[in-house]
Amino acid sequence: MKKLTIDRSMWNTGERLFEESQLSNNYGQKCCLGFLGEACGIEEDDLQDESLPSSVPSKKWPKNLFRRPKNNNIPYASSWEDIFAVINDIKNIDHESREAWIKEGFKRILKYDVEFTGKYEE
Repeated sequence: MKKLTIDRSMWNTGERLFEESQLSNNYGQKCCLGFLGEACGIEEDDLQDESLPSSVPSKKWPKNLFRRPKNNNIPYASSWEDIFAVINDIKNIDHESREAWIKEGFKRILKYDVEFTGKYEE
């Protein structure tokens, strides 16, 4: 299993969004998929100001990221990238729940073991 580290102090989540979530923004913050892109070896400049991995063509992304989930009940989520973006950006959930959903989803779907480091900056 591959390793992925998400630095809480640089993680742009639904609780911290300045604008729309982006893979990487001008403040150096990333959404969970931006951290994934970085772990996959995608250049920071390619992630900058992009909203989803599908807007950054690369064979480095995990293939399962673009697959359609089985039994998907979220009408606007046509792939796992959409679901992970929703989990990242949803407001009014606690940090522990968001981390648990990302950790479990990345492990089961993308085969990445996620570790969270640092502290949230409120």
